[in-house]
Amino acid sequence: MLKKEECQSIIGRLSHIVNFDINIMDLEGMVVASTDGQRISEIHRGALHCIKNEQQLVIDQENIESYPGCKEGINIPLYNNDALIGVLGVSGMAEKVTDIAFILKELVEHIVLENRNQQFKVLQQEALRSFFVELFNAGYRTDYDVLLNRAKLLEFDHESSRVLILGQIVHWEEHQDGVSHEVMKKRVLNTIRHHIDVDDVSLLLYEEFFVIIIKWRANMESYLERMIHAIRERLQVDVRMVVGGRCDHISDYGKRYHAAKRVSDLSRTLALPMGVHFAHRYELELLLGSLSDGAMGEYLEKYGDIFKSYHEDKNTSELIEIIKTYFECNMNIGETAQALYVHRNTVGYRLNKFKEQFKVNINKPFDCMKIYLAIKMLDQKMSRDGEVE
Repeated sequence: MLKKEECQSIIGRLSHIVNFDINIMDLEGMVVASTDGQRISEIHRGALHCIKNEQQLVIDQENIESYPGCKEGINIPLYNNDALIGVLGVSGMAEKVTDIAFILKELVEHIVLENRNQQFKVLQQEALRSFFVELFNAGYRTDYDVLLNRAKLLEFDHESSRVLILGQIVHWEEHQDGVSHEVMKKRVLNTIRHHIDVDDVSLLLYEEFFVIIIKWRANMESYLERMIHAIRERLQVDVRMVVGGRCDHISDYGKRYHAAKRVSDLSRTLALPMGVHFAHRYELELLLGSLSDGAMGEYLEKYGDIFKSYHEDKNTSELIEIIKTYFECNMNIGETAQALYVHRNTVGYRLNKFKEQFKVNINKPFDCMKIYLAIKMLDQKMSRDGEVE
């Protein structure tokens, strides 16, 4: 079915190409668009003839009386995927307008086809978005057979192993005055689509969030960093991406999405910079983030002497930073020295100083782990308190 707004837009484009009057009629013979605004909504009897017989009609001085209200010219049926959708009419003497009329027919049909394809893509994208939103929120009672059938209808290859990435546009308002969230998200997504395969998925979610679902790549981190760089260069916005993990089964998508979402929700608490992050690297932070302030406070009370000057006294901060890095480096002095760009003797000295000052044998894995947990807990609590302010 032809839409008036669509047809009038087409007429507007064609009127710059030719100097003849052009009309588009629907399947009822009504003029829905014209270079002559006064003819809109009229019934075109020549168009009715074309629709009934599905063949072109030339109106000239010999037969014009048979088509009251019509002008000399040619009327040609319009098709979309072999289905009759309307009639194109070009006014003028047949020998002057016939050739251009057939060219305009091809143009109109092409524009209509492109519009239909674009509309289909929009509907398909909305259907895909609806499918994944439901998939992300699937629970224990979800009938995955139904979702599998929907995946097939949407031509989503759920059998291939893929990776779910949750993206977030960050602080773009500072650089893009007057550009709405929706427009900016679409621009970001268009940039992303130039970097992913045709059968990969990219979807707008809510607010500043979007999702990318792509095949696994061995160099995933650098691949995503290049994508972020392209977005920054083209649009002057910052993007943070959290890789939720691999999805080998349709039931994995919800788990991976929520893993990425939890990391993203804690981005301020964890002080996550822009760039690429992997959810599995923040399992401990997510666990600690689920604790209440009361539970954290109770645990930290045991180490009040150690942390009372944390973040204020440089010497204490250096000692605690050594402990934190030492544990993360599997309690290996050499690796700790490399990570902090200091001499290994400096590491050993500070570990001994910590032991003497706070009476904690940091060389014992269990004691080191307890201090490490307290450090991570304090960092989260301080960030959380800062957010409240």
